[in-house]
Amino acid sequence: MTAAAIATGVAPLLHSPAPADETHGAGECDLRTIFYHGTDPASALLLANGAPLSLQAALANRANSASAPGFYLATDPDVGMYFASLHNKGVTLLRYAMTTVALESLLAGGAALGLVPRGAAIGAFPGKQLLIAASQFGQFNALLRDGSIGVQPYPLGV
Repeated sequence: MTAAAIATGVAPLLHSPAPADETHGAGECDLRTIFYHGTDPASALLLANGAPLSLQAALANRANSASAPGFYLATDPDVGMYFASLHNKGVTLLRYAMTTVALESLLAGGAALGLVPRGAAIGAFPGKQLLIAASQFGQFNALLRDGSIGVQPYPLGV
């Protein structure tokens, strides 16, 4: 994926659909849950090209030093954009599509799906957040590699 594709938000899904398993045969529709992650353009380029999640990057890029280090995803794209904007490095939004099996596996491994904490914001945020704990980065990266999680830039301003 090129920087131009990131800047324009036009790029193909980088990972193929999840492989067939005992619950989804080849060619069957596999529903995916969509999440969004807002970040700076340089980090988005790395992530969209398959860079693995890392604790070092999570610590360097968290919006609030009091928050748990991890990888934060939101069900609402505006929430992802909001948190990325707190860094003042530009905003690029990534769209993550997870198979049901991948999401259930992450939740069983300790990922937390819940309301988006308000922090200093006025009012509640829409949707929910999924926190992938740093201890789960290896699991997340494996799901990304095997196609159970797909990532692509999400167009802004559409």
